[in-house]
Amino acid sequence: MTHGWSSSTRKQRIGKSGWAEQRDARRLLALHRSRCHVCGQPGATQVDHVIPLSQGGQDTDHNKRPIHARPCHENKTRAESVAARSDRRRRPVEQHPGLVAPPGGRPEVDHGLGAVGDSASPWACSETRGFQ
Repeated sequence: MTHGWSSSTRKQRIGKSGWAEQRDARRLLALHRSRCHVCGQPGATQVDHVIPLSQGGQDTDHNKRPIHARPCHENKTRAESVAARSDRRRRPVEQHPGLVAPPGGRPEVDHGLGAVGDSASPWACSETRGFQ
């Protein structure tokens, strides 16, 4: 298993190398004079996606702004995480397609391997399959 940038899903989503991202960050910091888009104070050292990529934001200059690492970026990221978790809780729970509920009974998992005691099931004992 490979680790690092070559296996990063971020690289796949954004389509840029780490060098290209750093170059863009330096350019955007200079363009906005390192003024944090959250608190308005100078001295920002990072670039933030105003609308997060996970929420459909684009990786464009229009969606990127300078931000202080602490506390601005940490607080913004924490708030986005809390909002994302609460959104997940509000979604209706869908029944797994592999669950089969007999009428009035408890759902059982259907692995497609045959029922317990079924002679076609690979889990059946040797007597059930006709072996001695």
